[in-house]
Amino acid sequence: MFLLSIVDSIRKEVAMALGLAAARGLVLQTNAEDGDRAYFTIIDNALKYRANRKIKNNEPVQIVYLLNRFFACAQRDVRIYTGRFSRTIGNVPAYSDPQLIRSAIEFLRKKNTRLAIVILGEPDVDPGQALASHPLLAAISEAEDIRGTVCVSRGDRREWNEFPFHFVIMDSEAARIEFDGNTTDAAAKFGDAHFGARLARIFDEFERRGSPLLSIGGSDSATPG
Repeated sequence: MFLLSIVDSIRKEVAMALGLAAARGLVLQTNAEDGDRAYFTIIDNALKYRANRKIKNNEPVQIVYLLNRFFACAQRDVRIYTGRFSRTIGNVPAYSDPQLIRSAIEFLRKKNTRLAIVILGEPDVDPGQALASHPLLAAISEAEDIRGTVCVSRGDRREWNEFPFHFVIMDSEAARIEFDGNTTDAAAKFGDAHFGARLARIFDEFERRGSPLLSIGGSDSATPG
């Protein structure tokens, strides 16, 4: 019952976040390259100064930049609640992006770090291939000096009726939340540890209900799923 009250509260806050992000906007537009550079600076400053703000995050290049920065800045944990753990967004590498992969590995070289992933659908791997072949997971498995852990679970599709949003959380301090499972429309929320902690609690409950698929590091190193 308590979790349901949190879900209901965050549902409303997520809807408000989209409205505010759209209203304040980030219409950075002279040309696409300058727009991306300006956007990247806004993201960097929001993470650096833990500014309490909401920012739209829809374009593939900007999405991947944000995910990369989450890994680069995280000190404790990254939680990913996703449909397919997509290797690409359109023609842009996503969880297969080389820089993102490097940032994830450097994050997991820190002691006591954790990457937790809940996948609702079929993982984005080549037909007939195991989840461990996913570029990000394969690179982590092959990397040296990994001191953190990775836990991947299959989520319960019924949870989508309770909370129909894909999301990523960094250290319970910053989050990216999609507003429609069929699009990349999303907002990034920074500098609100209370919101981040409540969203993390929802993730942890969904992970608890899920079925383990793969773990890397710790005592369960490289358990296949």
